[in-house]
Amino acid sequence: MPLSSAWAALLAAAAKHGTAFQGPATWYIELVSDTPTATVEGTPVIYTGYAGRVGITVANLTADGTGTLTSAAAIVFGTPAAGDSDTATYFEVWDAISGGTRIGYEELDAPLYIDDTLPSVQFPIGALVAVFGGEA
Repeated sequence: MPLSSAWAALLAAAAKHGTAFQGPATWYIELVSDTPTATVEGTPVIYTGYAGRVGITVANLTADGTGTLTSAAAIVFGTPAAGDSDTATYFEVWDAISGGTRIGYEELDAPLYIDDTLPSVQFPIGALVAVFGGEA
């Protein structure tokens, strides 16, 4: 998962000063419809039932010891209403439900076409994977 410029700076400062770095107790996941970069945030998807950023506590993330975090709980974004449509191509991770600082972003394995034929838009248990400094 590429880090945002803000989080890369926090980690670099901690490393330079030999201080511990503590991430947030809850990650907030947001679906975006375009390609973010380290300095440019993605555009959140838009549909009537979209819950916006959805929180997952770090207790519901498993770590493999090599830089990969995997969801141990479902992350549900809501059910699209009739006539809704959008496409999610990335997800972003934030440290707050609104505002806050973007931690990083990751491309979805395939674009997620959102429309009213979906019962709900979600990452089932184990489906959200964030890889830091490696490949999934």
